[in-house]
Amino acid sequence: MMNILTRMPDKYREALELSELQGMSQKQLSEHLNISYSGAKSRVQRGRELVKEMMTSCCTIEADHYGNIVEYDVIHKSVKDTRDFSRERNLRGLPFL
Repeated sequence: MMNILTRMPDKYREALELSELQGMSQKQLSEHLNISYSGAKSRVQRGRELVKEMMTSCCTIEADHYGNIVEYDVIHKSVKDTRDFSRERNLRGLPFL
């Protein structure tokens, strides 16, 4: 997980570290970062999406019906950089989350 976080843009990495790893609420996160509450929620959601994309680029992941990971298998030893995902999304015309 730390390998993935180090490859993320700072604003998403910081949002995930504070909210997911340190237990800060998204309301507290918005105050800490001096951004709106909706902005904090968006950063956390986008960060989660980047983590998911990076993990699925290197692994097959099996989840239960609640979304909990129950099994995984490494396909590639390296994780894609998040800049690669941004270029791919732009090329496909998909909106950023």
